[in-house]
Amino acid sequence: MFSFKKLSINIITISILAGLSVNAVAQNWQDLSLESQWEYIVNNNSDLANSQKRFDDTEKLLKFDILDTGTIDINSSTVFDLNSSNDSPEQPDQEVNVQLSAGLRLNNAIDLSASIDTNERASVSVNYNVFVNAYVTPNMQYNYEKSKLDVAQIQLSLKQSLQSKYLNVLLLDKKWKLSQLNQQLNTKSYNATLESFELSESTFEEKSNARNSKIQADNAVYQARNTLLQAQLEYAQLSGQQELKNLNIDTFINVVESRQEYIDVALIDHIFTSNNLVNLKLEQVMLVDQRKQIKSYEPDMGVSSTYNYDEENPTLSLGVNIKFSMAQFGKDDQNEKDTQIAFNQSDIQMEQQNLVIQKQMLMRQMNMAQNSFESQSTSLDEQIIITRETQYLFDEGERTQLELLQQQYSLENSVISKFESVVDLFTLQQNVYSALSI
Repeated sequence: MFSFKKLSINIITISILAGLSVNAVAQNWQDLSLESQWEYIVNNNSDLANSQKRFDDTEKLLKFDILDTGTIDINSSTVFDLNSSNDSPEQPDQEVNVQLSAGLRLNNAIDLSASIDTNERASVSVNYNVFVNAYVTPNMQYNYEKSKLDVAQIQLSLKQSLQSKYLNVLLLDKKWKLSQLNQQLNTKSYNATLESFELSESTFEEKSNARNSKIQADNAVYQARNTLLQAQLEYAQLSGQQELKNLNIDTFINVVESRQEYIDVALIDHIFTSNNLVNLKLEQVMLVDQRKQIKSYEPDMGVSSTYNYDEENPTLSLGVNIKFSMAQFGKDDQNEKDTQIAFNQSDIQMEQQNLVIQKQMLMRQMNMAQNSFESQSTSLDEQIIITRETQYLFDEGERTQLELLQQQYSLENSVISKFESVVDLFTLQQNVYSALSI
């Protein structure tokens, strides 16, 4: 575990998520100033809305609603007796019959139907499917779990993207302002060199080099501004806001330190996972459940009873319907499913091995980022002391304004370097957190 040194100089600061715990992102999000940005994303992001709709649809399919199975049909028929002795062949005897029928599935195995017609005939029928599978199929369960996972992953991805874009805008704004300071420094240096050249105290080459440095500094300001504007546009498109709220950078450092404390503990007891691994495991559950439902021999069999009401001849009939076909012999299907299960299990093991390597790489990168932060902190502390000394010497007339400006530039550059090292560490923490919390 490492400790962060506090930064005592006033600089542009940021607001981000505070706190970190597995499956607690939404809870921690409510306490910070990105709430309004996140609310905009929830209400306007199409990817999140589409994933939520898919989840709602798959969840609805899991629930058996008896009213959704109801059917009502009205049929009309006319029978003409062409052999009738009716004296008017153009209007032969005819019989018109209108039948009203309705059906309802009581559950996955029992169907109920009834009918009545205008000839006072009525019937009620019940059919029981003996070898029916469960209503919720393995595919339905897989689609539900997969869509649920997709919603959670899109939410996590959007939250992390919001933080990254937020930090990126702040970092690029600092770099743009630093480029302006560099432009000011090179302008003063060029003007001093030009005056010196006119007094024959500097060469033409020195004047040319100073001019080229000024041009490069001018271009750097232009490029930094364009890069910042692009980052601001991306942030605004995602969050619906353009202005950024600022917090003291110590708050940001405290957040990173808190996350690091959690990660150091969590890595001892948790292994890495990934979207791909979770999907493979969900698919494996589906394949195993599908395999269980495949029988070597399974006929279609139904038991039914029908009561027909007729004043002259009411009847009650019972029946057993059995159908056979070669497609119902599932040995080949079992073998094919076993092969799919074996291949999928192999993919799971390969992904787990890759995650072990990924964990090792991330930890090395995190150690390097921690070392970089500590190094930048030490460098900044030194620059603060040097700047104070230079300011004192300038006040005493022992340093020029150009020398003071050069030192101020070095200080601001060191401030940005430290801030950037904290952002890098924060980004790595996001990657670790994602791999631990899926």
